[in-house]
Amino acid sequence: MVQAGYFNDEFIHHFVSKYSRRSPLINIGYYVRATIIDFTLQTFLADILPQPAQIVSCGAGFDTNYFRLKTGEKLHPEVVYYEVDFPEVIERKSRIIRDTAVLSEAVGVPDDESRHIELKTRQYRLLACDLRQLDNLESMLRLAGVNFSLPTLFLSECAVTYMDEPSMLNVVKSLLCHSSSALIRWVSAKFDRAVFAVYEQVYPEDGFGIVMAKHFESINTPLLSLATFPDLGSQEERYKTRGWSSCVSRSAWDVFINITDSAERRRAYNLEPFDEMEELHLKCCHYALTIASKGFITSLLNIPFTSPPCIRIKESTHIHWLVRQTDTNIDINRFSHTTTRLSEPNGCLVVGGFGHSSNKKHGRCKEVLLSDKGGVRVLDISFTSEDHRLEVSLDTMHHTCTNLSGTDSAVLYGGRTWPGRPVNARPAVLTLETIGSDLPPESSDNVSLRVVAEVKTPALGGGLPRSRYRHSAVYLVGAADGTPKNYVVVFGGRTETFQVLDFYFLM
Repeated sequence: MVQAGYFNDEFIHHFVSKYSRRSPLINIGYYVRATIIDFTLQTFLADILPQPAQIVSCGAGFDTNYFRLKTGEKLHPEVVYYEVDFPEVIERKSRIIRDTAVLSEAVGVPDDESRHIELKTRQYRLLACDLRQLDNLESMLRLAGVNFSLPTLFLSECAVTYMDEPSMLNVVKSLLCHSSSALIRWVSAKFDRAVFAVYEQVYPEDGFGIVMAKHFESINTPLLSLATFPDLGSQEERYKTRGWSSCVSRSAWDVFINITDSAERRRAYNLEPFDEMEELHLKCCHYALTIASKGFITSLLNIPFTSPPCIRIKESTHIHWLVRQTDTNIDINRFSHTTTRLSEPNGCLVVGGFGHSSNKKHGRCKEVLLSDKGGVRVLDISFTSEDHRLEVSLDTMHHTCTNLSGTDSAVLYGGRTWPGRPVNARPAVLTLETIGSDLPPESSDNVSLRVVAEVKTPALGGGLPRSRYRHSAVYLVGAADGTPKNYVVVFGGRTETFQVLDFYFLM
């Protein structure tokens, strides 16, 4: 994420030497997270300026927030930065700092008298402590010089969600055990003027959330408090019932959209070939920034909602589905494809997308499927010429395939193979044809797909439109010179440079 240019961090390579190549979607997800955390820290520092204050980073790991703030002159001299994590993590971080000149210079001269503190300088303290052991945590903080009366920001970046959390059904156990909620209550009880800022996962019960929760379980880091506090409302209630006077919880998407301008987002989106906006939005809506405050007014509480609230369906509302079991060995396991209804009884044509093909390989799907009452099958493809074979990309994504009303033909237009390569600039007509005229149309084995890769452009269009994807298309019947004409109207879409396009007529 840093090497790709999303976020400026000149210190991270001292702690993480191995470069991991990630997809643009993953990189942008980390960029969103880093941007939100940086915003949280800088907003708190602006709120308390110029009075003395403290920042306590819970489960700090190898983050570099202190070093970026200090060298960027954002951490004024009266702020002390504490980092708390397991002993093995803190010991390694301390060793790296001592062995690296630029890091040692940033933290300053260590206090030789701090025998029980891993590293203690005037503005920077490293504490080796398990956050679940609250008595030990309090002792360590006192020993490190924490002032319980000063404005203090507690920061948890995907940390306290990994702490134990009993079921809400067992309130007594929740109060007694060393859980994340116990830590939240302890901070509110001990500190007179505090802000708790938490960035962590939400919504584990929908499709994305189920996969997300299983992923963390598979790498032995289960999200232990997520089931008890699954959404924004329960997060806010969690803090308000544990001693905090104010609390707001916002999705990462809401925060990100409000703290960045369109130029900065466009810069990030254009660093690498990227157009998975739906996936990015989905991911960011499953992370949240929760801000709780007591005895201290912070502008962090003023982040507005950008996304509309969820619409709750009345319990009396029912949707009736007719599910038909078909005999087929082929699953339509793909996304970013098109499903186009043909004339009766020929069912639907499935073109393009990304997912599993019939050979179980995962990638862009070149196979064209026919789905009808008899099941799903792969169609044979034939082209009118070799030139058409080379010109038409069936393994496309974010394209349109528009049925010519009342026929077994559809117009395939646009799409892309990767974000920097739009395809199918010349529309192709896909026509479902029978192999033998002596076979009845309803026979399950008598269809092949014929592709005609040529569509005339009407004079009013002025030439072929620019290649695009993520557009829409609709079939219309118009008139030219008094003669009825069939049109496919294409609207919108984008190019490889995020340029948004207007409408066009295809004949």
